[in-house]
This record gives sequence, C-alpha cells and structure tokens, in this order.
Amino acid sequence: MLDLENLPPGLDRKQASQYLLARYGIRQAPATLAKKACTGDGPAFHLVNKRPLYPQKELDEYAQRHLGRLVKSTSEYARAHAA
Repeated sequence: MLDLENLPPGLDRKQASQYLLARYGIRQAPATLAKKACTGDGPAFHLVNKRPLYPQKELDEYAQRHLGRLVKSTSEYARAHAA
C-alpha cells in the first residue's frame, strides 16, 4: 500500500490510483487514468521517458474537481445539477 506520509515527487499510474482511493475514496483504475490521459479529462502529468508521473498537487486538484462542491442535502445537490 502507498505510504501517504512519504510520497515520491511523482506517482506512477498504479500509485496515483492508490493515492486517489486512500486520500479521497475515489476509485480510478490505472487503466482508467491511462484512458483519461488520452482523452485529456484526467489529472495532469509529466512524461519521463514515456512514463507518466502524476504530481500530488495535480491529483489533489483532479480529486476536488471530481468530487464537486459540498452539499448538505440531496435536494441541494439536485438543484445544483438541474441547470
């Protein structure tokens, strides 16, 4: 399992997947992150020798976008998404 206290500067796809689950409860398989890298709707990453490395900051920003804003009730959520 990934040690959240001692993260490397860049996480590979497997580590990024584990980080999103451990930190935010977001399940994103490494294959899903790979697909999102092709479509451009995943977290930003660096390519190092053709290997994607995800900075923690980018994973945190992606998670915040993925989670959306906090709501206090399901009706509040429904109103926010009705538009």
